[in-house]
Amino acid sequence: MSRRRPVVAAAFLALAATGCLDALAPGRASLSSARLAIAPEFVGYAVSDGMPSDIDSIEIVVTRPGDTTVVVRVGVAVAPGQDSIVVPIQVPLTGSATTYHVTFEALSDETVLYVGAEDVVVTAIASTPTPIVAAYVGPGRRLRTVTIAPDTARLASGDSMAFTWSGTDSAGNPLPQDSVPARFATTDSTVARVSATGVVRAVGIGSAKIVITSVASTSIRDTATVLVTQSGPSLASLTVTPGFRVMLPGDTVTLQVSGKDASGNPVAVSGVTFVSRAPSVATVSATTGLVTAIGPTNVVIVAQAPSGAGTVADSTSIDVPPAGTSVVAAQFGGREFGTANVGDTLVALVVADLRAVSGEVLGSYDIQLNFDTADLTYVRSGAVTGGFAAPTINDTQADSGVIRFGSADPNGSATPVSLIQITFVAKGAGTTSQLLLTPSDLSAAKTFTNLLPQSWWTQGYLTIH
Repeated sequence: MSRRRPVVAAAFLALAATGCLDALAPGRASLSSARLAIAPEFVGYAVSDGMPSDIDSIEIVVTRPGDTTVVVRVGVAVAPGQDSIVVPIQVPLTGSATTYHVTFEALSDETVLYVGAEDVVVTAIASTPTPIVAAYVGPGRRLRTVTIAPDTARLASGDSMAFTWSGTDSAGNPLPQDSVPARFATTDSTVARVSATGVVRAVGIGSAKIVITSVASTSIRDTATVLVTQSGPSLASLTVTPGFRVMLPGDTVTLQVSGKDASGNPVAVSGVTFVSRAPSVATVSATTGLVTAIGPTNVVIVAQAPSGAGTVADSTSIDVPPAGTSVVAAQFGGREFGTANVGDTLVALVVADLRAVSGEVLGSYDIQLNFDTADLTYVRSGAVTGGFAAPTINDTQADSGVIRFGSADPNGSATPVSLIQITFVAKGAGTTSQLLLTPSDLSAAKTFTNLLPQSWWTQGYLTIH
């Protein structure tokens, strides 16, 4: 297996005289037995695809065509720099020709990067090689950049904090943390150590770089600086990410927490505890922040941490819709309950989620959005790159706090999907402003099912300081 080009595997059948099927590198075939040679050809490479040096294991599964019963399953570790692998695979040869279905997977940290499958005929005579092309399917197909946050963290020795990260795809659209598998490393473990989940612990005085690298491609990375001092500033505020999430029963998400001091600089957060206000709707691990959705309705989950003034806290809102219920939500920065300072520019999104409506995709909608002009100044609105079909927008009454928008797509769009983005400037100090959604149409594509009778409309709230 060459490790200098991107992986696309091909399989070659050599000879089947004894009923032994082997997986090996090119040039290793023997005429004394049946052999299957997995020979990477490395075509169709893109920078966002997985690098050969990322692959740390392969798995080969042999079954009968049309039968899911596994005849042979072989997993092999790939050491860094390893160029070839020979794997003997014993299979029955039940006649002059026996057909087997062979699948090939190349993995990195248990994430599948490439797969291929082919029906291969094992015979007692020499035959023409049968190729198995393995195509890239890993998480980096659309990944263009990865960004770690914050870019600078100031910690006191002994403190810990969790970094967050995100990505962008080839079109520049944001990708959330849970869709960007990553590895972490530190440039100086005597100053700061980092876990596999991005939690850094300050162990000495000085500075260190924390390097995040995409699991899918070693060329996509970012760095953050950790400055460690004898004593750090006091924690003044806490932020939980995500600040809003629609989940189906059984779904899980791990909440991330970041902190800032009174000047708005990132600081370490330690001793965080999580509490669910409605465990019958969703539970949360008190120490890890792992949320598991249980049953329908809404729940608020609170995170709190000790600070010099006592404790600081933040919360996230989780919607768990019943089966057959669609959800449309207004959000500020991905949060149902956002915060801003006077003069801040804010981008609000309206997002539709039909995952609880079995077999349906969004086909059309017509929505009116109301906001308080004493709190928010309307700037502009438009389509979201990668979102639903571009909306028709009527903002002629925006000075009165009314925006109408709607769109239709006969082919429909899988959800969750963003419908519109609206830019505001905050101006009402000491107030809590609301984005109120009032629908007149919400329909499924193709079936034209009216989704309005069984739908949830989650309003967005913004506290302005």
